[in-house]
Amino acid sequence: MTGGNALKHCFVSLILLLVGTALAVAQPFTRRSSQMQHDGLKKTYEIANFRLGGKYDLSHPSKWENGGEGGVTLESLGGGKLRTSYIAIGKARRNANDEITNAVVINSYYSGDSTDMYEQWVKGAALSGGVPVIGPGRPIDTDRYFVIMVDPLGTWGASKPSDGLGVKFPQYSYFDMVQANYRPLRDHLKVARVALVTGVSMGGTQTYVWGVMHPEYIGALMPIGGTAQSDAGDPVGNWTFQMMTAAIESDPVWQATNGDYYKLPKEKHPVPGAAFGWSILGMTGYDFGFRTTQVSPQSSPRYSTFDESRTAGALCRLFRCLVRGACRVTAKS
Repeated sequence: MTGGNALKHCFVSLILLLVGTALAVAQPFTRRSSQMQHDGLKKTYEIANFRLGGKYDLSHPSKWENGGEGGVTLESLGGGKLRTSYIAIGKARRNANDEITNAVVINSYYSGDSTDMYEQWVKGAALSGGVPVIGPGRPIDTDRYFVIMVDPLGTWGASKPSDGLGVKFPQYSYFDMVQANYRPLRDHLKVARVALVTGVSMGGTQTYVWGVMHPEYIGALMPIGGTAQSDAGDPVGNWTFQMMTAAIESDPVWQATNGDYYKLPKEKHPVPGAAFGWSILGMTGYDFGFRTTQVSPQSSPRYSTFDESRTAGALCRLFRCLVRGACRVTAKS
């Protein structure tokens, strides 16, 4: 190999190495879809300069076009534009301005996304009774409606802490979640009016908020199992997430890094604390019959390093805090 060819080969190799490294760094810690077999159906939309964690004056909607007043943009934190994701199926009907008039919005439950709703309500997975809810001739008829299943802010295909900001990601509200999904419907998909908004659990709570924020935009609401109280107004929800927060923060890795563990390899992340947090959610989110069929994670050596005494101490502090009434919500999705 001549000197010139060797230099050229070295330069090409360097470029490939840099590109590969950049792609590796750009990958989020969690994938963008819960049900990866449906990931190809998911579309993404970005919103520039959207403020998270601000105040929403419901009497002045024009003030929160780009999120609540006093909120923080992801761009200001080095996180890029706010990202939303959705899956849309069905027959769209349009008015004279080419705007969609027969949309149905499906909000996801906590920890789920649009691919979960597709798996359960379109495919008819066992978790939702094994019977499809969405499809031709189904209760939500795709021959009549254009169905849009949306990802909730903070999870999966939407902007989320595990994209890299971690604990620096702004705390956000249900108002932020709904407004972030309203924007692509109006600005990107050109939906003039929504015939129905619905969802289960946290999706049901979002449904209520849709009605509060955009009543003129919606024909009907169908919340399923969602609380009408939110953002510190729900004592049961607050108690559950305080418990989850205590479990996650009791993890030795979380304690050592003060929650800023994203610089570590993924295999060194605080998995035991998160797993314990999810077990707490399972205690409140599922009935006894379902819980008794689940295999205990304690049987896995993956959790053998979990410091139970540290967890017990954190939970004791939590209970004392609850008794004093001095707690506040700190958990993020």
